[in-house]
Amino acid sequence: MGTEIAQMGSSSDVLPGFLSLPAEAESIKYARDHVKNECERMGFTADAVYRAALVVSELMTNAFKHGSESRDDTIGVRFFRGDAGPVLEVSDESDDLPVVGGFDFVGESGRGLALMELIVQSWGVNPSARSGGRGKVVWALLIEGDLPRV
Repeated sequence: MGTEIAQMGSSSDVLPGFLSLPAEAESIKYARDHVKNECERMGFTADAVYRAALVVSELMTNAFKHGSESRDDTIGVRFFRGDAGPVLEVSDESDDLPVVGGFDFVGESGRGLALMELIVQSWGVNPSARSGGRGKVVWALLIEGDLPRV
């Protein structure tokens, strides 16, 4: 996977900035609003903007709940157009890999990544380049247009 993300990120059309956000619940909304604004600026359809917001919300929530140990930790967000399409990355300070949960009718969590798989081209995890060599980057290759209606 390491070479895959490097190839996706080799485009010169990098969107403004890497966001470094505090590991707190309020950061999820901030990241979602930022990604929605960038998608709209890039001319994404309303359906694609909604899906991008859903993906960043899921990845940010996982980073907050499972990838941070204290409020001193940070969560990184990067959104850019790579060679294969728009890429969303969320990084945290944990080496623990995300786990795709199964569907269960009574559970209140654990389905986010499984649902995300249905609305992105692909996704994966890479080791983080943060100082100290800790952490990971979870990335998703988004679909710009509308999905077919079923």
